[in-house]
Amino acid sequence: KVLAVKELFDRTGVPYTIPVDMMRELWWKFMMNVGVNQVSAILKAPYGVFQRVKEAQELMMMACGEVLQIAEKIGINLTAGDIEEYLRVIGGLASEGKTSMLQDVEAGRKTEVESFAHTVVALG
Repeated sequence: KVLAVKELFDRTGVPYTIPVDMMRELWWKFMMNVGVNQVSAILKAPYGVFQRVKEAQELMMMACGEVLQIAEKIGINLTAGDIEEYLRVIGGLASEGKTSMLQDVEAGRKTEVESFAHTVVALG
């Protein structure tokens, strides 16, 4: 399936990268969804809150940490350094910027909060 998407992107000129470790990449994305997207939606917090408020950063890191523990248990190579690196990325974003899940909450759209939370509980 990856090769089919690669061929399509090559034909259409869409830039892409194919991760060396696809499972790690999927788990990294899941960790960020749980830690950053969910927490920002629950707190109704744009990136600036994570840049300025230590407690918001700690909550994000705790939520990411729950996924990290599960990933480590099943042999996925994620580390606390991945969380810290993303916190540095957030530090460089526009303070008024918002995660997609926060935008969904503000627009009254359904979010993945329950799905992500249930998955963490089921796997943890």
